[in-house]
Parts: sequence; C-alpha cells; structure tokens
Amino acid sequence: MVPTNPTPLRPDSPLPETTAPDTPRPETTAQPDTSTGAKRRQRRKEDRPQEILQAALIEFTEQGFADTKVESIAARAGIAKGTVYRYFPTKEAIFEGLVTSTIAPVFALPPEFADAQQSAGERLCKLIRRLYALMIETPDRQLILRILLSEGHKFPQLLEFYHRVIFTKARAIIQQLVDEGIRSGEFRAEHIAKVPQVLIGPALMAVVWSFTFDTIDPLPRDEFLQAHLELVLHGLRGSAPREIAPGLAASAEL
Repeated sequence: MVPTNPTPLRPDSPLPETTAPDTPRPETTAQPDTSTGAKRRQRRKEDRPQEILQAALIEFTEQGFADTKVESIAARAGIAKGTVYRYFPTKEAIFEGLVTSTIAPVFALPPEFADAQQSAGERLCKLIRRLYALMIETPDRQLILRILLSEGHKFPQLLEFYHRVIFTKARAIIQQLVDEGIRSGEFRAEHIAKVPQVLIGPALMAVVWSFTFDTIDPLPRDEFLQAHLELVLHGLRGSAPREIAPGLAASAEL
C-alpha cells in the first residue's frame, strides 16, 4: 500500500491551537468591610451611658439605692464593672446622671413659653400641664422621685443635687411668670410671689399619689389637673387677701 502524503499547510492556514497548561491565578483575598462594624461599635459606645442608667434605675427601684451595688448594675447592663466606672465614677454620679437625663428636660422649656403674646397666666397653665404630662405620665420620672423621697435623707448629696439642678430652676421659671403677672396687673397675690413653689404643690402631690395610693384610690388625673389650674388662676387673680384673724391663725397652728 502506497502511503498517502499529508496535505501540505498553506501559508494562510491557521496554526493548530495548542493547549497550554493551566496557570493558577493569583488568589485575591476579599477584605472585610469594617466600616459597618465600626459604626455599630461606635453606636454601641454612644448608647452605653444610657444603657447603664436604665439598668441602674431598675436596680435602684428593686433593691433600693443604698443596697444596690455597681456590680449588679453592670451585670444587668451586660458589661464589666470597670466599664461602669469609665462613665460614672460613683453610684451617686449614676443617680445624678438619671436626674440630669430624665428630670431636667422637663424644665428645658420650648421657645413658645417666652411668647410675649400670651399672658403670664396662660404660660403658667402651660407649664403646669407640662408637669403633669411629663412627670405623672412618665414612669421613669416617677421612680426617680420615689427613690429620692424614700432614701434622700440618707444621701444629702443627692438631695442637694436635685434641689440645685431641678428645684431651683423650676422655682426661677415660676417666679418669673408670677412677677410678670404682678407687673402687668394680671396677678394680685403678692404673698404667692414670695413662695412661688406653692403653685406646683398639687402636681407633686399627684406624683406621690400615683406611686402610693393609685392602686387603692386612683386619682382622676384630668379632673385633678383642671382643679389645680382653677385653684392657681383664682388664687393669683382674686382680690387681695385679708390678713388672717388671730383666732383663725391660732386654730391653724393646732
């Protein structure tokens, strides 16, 4: 058999493909996106003081301020004891933080309270309504006042702090409104101007009632608020009070 010559390649014929061995590609390691985690940690760090305060309020309420230990606050917040001290050096500082963050905003009045178009009486009524809405209807604020009333005598530092940060500011606001009302002729009760805190006495009584007798004798809050406002306005706008007769004064002392 005569062998057949292979067909010669033409110059323009494509060269046969050659298969090169697979060359491993350099692996690229995906870099984790740390921005989200960093932001989450940052948010967590910013929230930490409030988490400590909330845990402390629960512990103070359940155990009492005197018997609460920083370790129990840390455990409830899910953090180490040292982390608590990083934000609050003492247990008293934690309570002060609660007062500053929870009670103080009640008296951070919005701009409309300075509206000269409203009378002093109208603004005073708005302030009293604000006290009822933010103090009586907010459990956390009730609990702080309850702790202060029940254990404040053991911790005069806490009483002094509350008086300086809360009560002094509240009295100054009320004093300003009463003085404005007297200057404009709207108010006539000059004795009240000397002790303006008497005007918010019923509101404090309502707060105390809410955590003492409310389960036995619920306070009708709307009616109580309305009675408070009427008492304040009639007392401030009424005729000038006469001096108390000696006999009545003696009876009052009994």
